Amino acid sequence: MNIVKRWTSGIVSRIDWLAGQVENQEALVDSTIKDIQKAAARATVQLRRVNRDGQALTESVVRDEENAKIWRERARNCPPYDEKTALECLRRSKNSERRAASQQNRLTTHARMEDQLKRDIKKAEERLIGLKEKRNLMVTRQSRAEALNGVEAMNASCDIDQIFDRWETQVMEAELNFLHEKEDDELELSFASKEEDEELRHELTLLRSETSMETSSE
Repeated sequence: MNIVKRWTSGIVSRIDWLAGQVENQEALVDSTIKDIQKAAARATVQLRRVNRDGQALTESVVRDEENAKIWRERARNCPPYDEKTALECLRRSKNSERRAASQQNRLTTHARMEDQLKRDIKKAEERLIGLKEKRNLMVTRQSRAEALNGVEAMNASCDIDQIFDRWETQVMEAELNFLHEKEDDELELSFASKEEDEELRHELTLLRSETSMETSSE
């Protein structure tokens, strides 16, 4: 029994240690995955904002380009004698063109940033998929390693067949003792039955003798 306790305790301790190591490594991987997920989520929110800003810039460029055309057309339609109004219309047309050009440059830079952000998010998502797959694979491999280590520890600590042999010997001894006691009981019952039959026969003989004597005396 002491051997079994030591053997069991050794296996449990070794598996507990392995499980602790697995939990530590898995916790580190899970923490990294969560960090990447948070970063990807923040980047996705930022991408939506950048997309909205890009749409606003595009609308502003289109609006200024349209205004530049409108003011230039107004300058063309001004009467020859109203030079002051025509010049102001041209000035406003030029201002609209400059704003449109400036915002177009901003829009180009903005588009590059948006594309880069999209690529970063895609890389993060691909990285997450790879990490999760690798984590699941490592958990499966570690579970298998724990099982194999448990078997090896069991084989190294004690021969399980010997335990079963000793167990079977004890059971057989108990069975033989039971059978022996049962045989003794049956033998005793046999003798007791025969003795009882002899006593009854003797009593029956006496009873018959008494009956015969009473009949003769009459």
